[in-house]
This record gives sequence, C-alpha cells and structure tokens, in this order.
Amino acid sequence: MGVRDGHCVVTVRPPDGEPVELVVTFAVRDLFLDRLETDGGSPIGEQVWYRKRGDGS
Repeated sequence: MGVRDGHCVVTVRPPDGEPVELVVTFAVRDLFLDRLETDGGSPIGEQVWYRKRGDGS
C-alpha cells in the first residue's frame, strides 16, 4: 500500500487482468482491512470486491 495526495493506494490483481490501483481514503482502507479475515496477518492474497468508476456495473 502506498500514499498519494493524502489517500491510500491499494493495488489489486483481478484474476483475468493486469493490476489495478485503487485510491481510497484511509477510513475506507481501515474499513476493508478490518473486514478481511487475516487473523492479524497480511492481507496479501485476500479477495476484495470493487467497481470501476463510471463503469455502470
């Protein structure tokens, strides 16, 4: 995870494509990290859901 313009940058890799950078607030980052079942370990390899902005899906 990185930081850009005061936001958190998270890189995810869809199963059928290239890595995608998600730029989220730190509050959103904390929310999805808290919901991952990592048992205190790394969130790497965990599944997350996201929607492309303006995609309409």
